Amino acid sequence: SSDHRFLVEKQMRDCRCSGSILLEPAGKNTAPAVFAAAYHVMKHNGDALLMVMPSDHHIPEQDAFAKMVLAGRAAAEAGAIVTFGVTPDRPESGYGYIELGQPFAGAAFAVKRFHEKPDLATAEKMLDAGHYVWNAGIFLFRASTMLAHAKNHTPEMLLAVKTAVDGARETNNFCHIDDTAWAQ
Repeated sequence: SSDHRFLVEKQMRDCRCSGSILLEPAGKNTAPAVFAAAYHVMKHNGDALLMVMPSDHHIPEQDAFAKMVLAGRAAAEAGAIVTFGVTPDRPESGYGYIELGQPFAGAAFAVKRFHEKPDLATAEKMLDAGHYVWNAGIFLFRASTMLAHAKNHTPEMLLAVKTAVDGARETNNFCHIDDTAWAQ
């Protein structure tokens, strides 16, 4: 949001990154924000990879994380939506879980099912089963992959997002998404 734009701009400068900062006129949860980013990237950079991450995560083993992202890159480039899980070290009812399906190459697995935050007894069973990871809420995908899913599952939302992004006004590095269309 506009409240954080200068902090984000400073962080981009500090890490020597460049690009646009999309500003939501109002919070609408994750899906429209991700669709806006994917559409904006597709318009300005082509069918690039995007990584979506919560802003409140602490990743202590950054080299290991970077290796996992690189390991998921081929699948994302091939059209998969790659999600990252954390191996649980205790039962936890405060996190969602990913139930692992069939293994792929390397450390990758198909997702069998996502589970919302379980009660403690269910979390203990998931930990004991050994084929569940905590859902980190981190995703890697091609812009076109996400836009295709949006078109198939929420076409009305995607249309409103596209209209809002198309009506955006840009000042410096800031892309102010059209608030009237965004409200839809």
